[in-house]
Amino acid sequence: EGLFEIDTQLYVTNGVTLIGQGWEKTVIKQTTTGADSRCVYVIGSAVEGVTLTGGHVTGNWASGAGAMVDGGRISWCCVSNNLVDTGNNTHGGGIAIPEKSNGGQIDHTIVVGNTVKSTSASDSCPYGGGSSIFKQTGKVSIDTCLIIGNEVNYTTGNAARGGGVSMETVGNEVVIRNTTIAGNRATNYTAVASEGGGLYEYGSSSAVKCLRMENCIVAGNETKGSDASDVVISSSFKVIDYCLFDKAADKIGEHSVVGDPAFVDAGNGDHHLSGNSPASGAGVAYEGIGSDLGRVAFAEVPSMGCYEAGEITESPVFDPVSGTEFYPTTNVTLTCATEGAKIYYTLDGSIPLATGTEYTAPIVLTEKLTTIKARAYTSGLGPSKVVTATFALVKPMPKPEEFKKSVEITLSTALSTSEIAGLPALVKLSEATVEGFDYDDFSLENGGDMMFVGADGKAIPHEVDTWDPNGVSLVWVKLPSSAADTKITLYYGYGASTSAEAVDVWSDYVGV
Repeated sequence: EGLFEIDTQLYVTNGVTLIGQGWEKTVIKQTTTGADSRCVYVIGSAVEGVTLTGGHVTGNWASGAGAMVDGGRISWCCVSNNLVDTGNNTHGGGIAIPEKSNGGQIDHTIVVGNTVKSTSASDSCPYGGGSSIFKQTGKVSIDTCLIIGNEVNYTTGNAARGGGVSMETVGNEVVIRNTTIAGNRATNYTAVASEGGGLYEYGSSSAVKCLRMENCIVAGNETKGSDASDVVISSSFKVIDYCLFDKAADKIGEHSVVGDPAFVDAGNGDHHLSGNSPASGAGVAYEGIGSDLGRVAFAEVPSMGCYEAGEITESPVFDPVSGTEFYPTTNVTLTCATEGAKIYYTLDGSIPLATGTEYTAPIVLTEKLTTIKARAYTSGLGPSKVVTATFALVKPMPKPEEFKKSVEITLSTALSTSEIAGLPALVKLSEATVEGFDYDDFSLENGGDMMFVGADGKAIPHEVDTWDPNGVSLVWVKLPSSAADTKITLYYGYGASTSAEAVDVWSDYVGV
């Protein structure tokens, strides 16, 4: 813990991880100004749990005053109040991923109050007040970050580009997920309009060099120019969806939304979502989604942005409960404790949406196996968590003593070198070879009134392969064990159909 003042940049290399006690407790502050006066240069390594501040990099092609990342990772950090200026092609006030680098990962990090500026009329445009990605070779991931209050400006001449994030001639895939880009500025002090106060991207020329954005919020940014867009994406190869934009002109993606993100108190830096935010529970799940910036686990359907929603609707309740078996039919009711909530459900495994099937009456089940997903929506609150219940149709089994006859079958030898449960085995039935067995004792055709049970008395699945009352019949039985001396019993002659489900013989089997 503590404040650590440095007068030269730290190189974090060779697989080393620099770990602080959390960004609130461990602060690394650069105290000098110059070409290499950033806080850290991370090459194939990682920095976690610190604040990086005070970096002031100057000169042509100056970048990454807080951190320069080449194939490394910045995680659970705060990169704040760093400055890049006084040069041509300046970029990446907080974090920069430079040309020909191996890319990098930025996750669970706050990038706030960083600046890139150019002052000479002969300089090229400055880029990426908060962070920049420039002609990198490796892939880049920005996941669960808060990029706020950063600025890129040009005091005398050309446009400033990418107040929050900039990507110039992207050289490999860039993935931005569950990230909030808010309150950033791209501006100058001349008549020239700037571009992309929130996000600026230019130049992908190959389908494999793709920008992917999901579950992001881009709102409250400022771009100089009366009609200037806060989001500028030049690449044709992009996948942007499930994002919230506060300007209709910026919206990209079929499932994206336009509106006020309803932050709790953005003016004071609180970018948690109010319960009525349109970003609440409106995202899409992806592999490795983990937890939000407040260490709260993302829901099955996450909120957009770096924080899960606060107030949400109570989850629906199933009656009967999940796992209930029924025969021949049952009704499932759904209730929600939140007043005024509407419940929506699906039967195909998809996430219930407020545009889908609304629950208005008990759901009648007749199928063998039914999975219901349900979610409740309430005006003024975030949608509930998705709840899932499964119900199974199971015919009632007759008791063994109700059958006329029985035959005990014992394995004389093991069927495999190691014991296997659920191995389908072929049982041969014949009056000539099975003592006491008589086809006349069956009441239904094709052996319809027989049941196999294991040593524990529980029924085991079977399937009639061939049935020949004048010869040999073949029946597949799912054995409880492949070990020698395993005993099963055939009961038959009940006079009514049993609950054998042939398909169960062939579920999760590895051989016969």
